[in-house]
Amino acid sequence: MTAWVFAAIMASAFLQATWNFFAKKSTSNKTALLLVGWLLFGSLAIVPSILLTDLSSLTSTSIKYIALSSFVHCIYVFLLGWAYTIGDISVVYPVSRGLGIALTAFFAAVLQIDHISNTGFLGIACIVIGIFFMGMREIYRRKGSSGFIAAVLVAISVSSYSLIDSRAAQHVPGLFLVACINLLTIFFALPILCTKLKQPVLEVLQFRKKEALMIAASGSAAYLIILWAYTQTSTSYVVAMREFSIVIASGYGIFLLKEKLYKSKILALLCITIGIALLKMA
Repeated sequence: MTAWVFAAIMASAFLQATWNFFAKKSTSNKTALLLVGWLLFGSLAIVPSILLTDLSSLTSTSIKYIALSSFVHCIYVFLLGWAYTIGDISVVYPVSRGLGIALTAFFAAVLQIDHISNTGFLGIACIVIGIFFMGMREIYRRKGSSGFIAAVLVAISVSSYSLIDSRAAQHVPGLFLVACINLLTIFFALPILCTKLKQPVLEVLQFRKKEALMIAASGSAAYLIILWAYTQTSTSYVVAMREFSIVIASGYGIFLLKEKLYKSKILALLCITIGIALLKMA
């Protein structure tokens, strides 16, 4: 992995941690906040993305990837919102992200999308173990948590859109793909937006537009970098290295929110950092 690709993924991780930090601090309905943000950003980005894209180069395969990716992202948003509603974030997050990485690596190898070296495999394993250590205390305390199954479903959706988008990035320009995902996700979500989420969405549109747009812009910029990284190195490595955002987010929590730094979290951060270093060498 080149230094440029590594630096780009680390920059994406910083943006990822930042938008998650502000989204978690928001008092708005999280699903409504994200979807409104995606709508606003997609609306602003679609015109320049069209101007910068050679539309004649798009094929039926490109369109299929765009539609499929948008549909899976829509499922992911609602699964994540549901998981955080019925389960604890301290359980849902580590299970969904850790298992999501493991499933991505497994299916990428099975489908022969990636060749994972021994060093790369060890790096991915360290990151997955570190993420589970991050939530180990809460997972242990909440045996049989109803959020666990939801977290597993979120992990499957994370793995699915990662594998789809790694292929889509080979056929569709990144900015155009991100803009389309933002807008088409809203299209697929319309039935729920107009019924169960109508009031939260109206509240975000009225009072939280700037917040929603800032979060969506940061998240989209982070993902645009990831789409480029998919074209430069193994999908499994990129998906795993994105989770350095957990280390950054933990830093936000410790220094800005005065969260406690317990032993399992220290071990988790160490494992993730070692995993990132191994993937840099892979």
